Amino acid sequence: MDKRVSQQNLKTQGLEDTMTRDGFVARSVQTMVDKAEALNLKHSAVGNPPVFETEAFPWALEVEKEWHLIRAEARQNPGAQGRSAGVP
Repeated sequence: MDKRVSQQNLKTQGLEDTMTRDGFVARSVQTMVDKAEALNLKHSAVGNPPVFETEAFPWALEVEKEWHLIRAEARQNPGAQGRSAGVP
């Protein structure tokens, strides 16, 4: 598979930065997050595009074909694995 190199945009131009925090703990956590994201990007087999092409994950088509079963299961188990009670 062709791995396209993609730059990660950490900030959206024109929007207020509400994520940057002062303080040692906040900076330390953000440093760890930044390093983890860089590691993920470095080792990703499909790069980091804003939208992935369907061909990047061919197995997803099989999952999408079974959407009705997935929705029915989510309706039967609204408390399982998070909050899926609002599934229409």
